This record gives sequence, C-alpha cells and structure tokens, in this order.
Amino acid sequence: MISGGYETLILSKEGVEDRVDEAVNDLKKINFCADDFLIGIAASVRTPYTLAGLEYAISISAKSAFIICNKSDFLKIKPDVIIDGIDPPQARQVYKINTLQVAVIVAQ
Repeated sequence: MISGGYETLILSKEGVEDRVDEAVNDLKKINFCADDFLIGIAASVRTPYTLAGLEYAISISAKSAFIICNKSDFLKIKPDVIIDGIDPPQARQVYKINTLQVAVIVAQ
C-alpha cells in the first residue's frame, strides 16, 4: 500500500501523503485486520498518510512498525517496532532516503 496508489510508484502525485482519511480507507479496502502487520515507511515523523495508517493499525490491535529517517523522540503513537535515526545529510535527495529505508528493511 502506498499513498496515492500503485501509480505513484511510477508518477508522483502532489499532496497524496497528506490525505489522512485515505490511509484508513486504503487499509479497509484490503481488509486489514488485527491479524496483520503494518510497516509504515516515511522520511519524517510527520507524514500524515503514514501516521494515520499506523494509528488505525494500533487502534485495531494489529502489530505495527515505523521506519523513519529522523528521530522518533516526538512521536505520539507507539508502534511495536521503531527504526529511526537513519538520517543522511540534509543535502541528499528524497529518493536516496527511500533507498536507505529499503536497505534497512532488507537487512532486518
């Protein structure tokens, strides 16, 4: 599941990561339930779509993890697993951050 749907893997869409209601709708469309495990991946602890999805998962007692580039010190939700602080220098581009997150997933 990705904000904006599968097509955003090929062509970006502005603002889809800010649509809080879409995260819950997308999870409900795939019948996400307490037996499932949700991994949220974001460059920042403030990405609304990712946070909303994690909040929903936690609210229905599903297991969850959050992989973020910056520190989770101010994170208000409590996923089961947090991998944080993998922040490369600020000058790097977003696609490099995403590549690093994928590398962390593979390494786990």
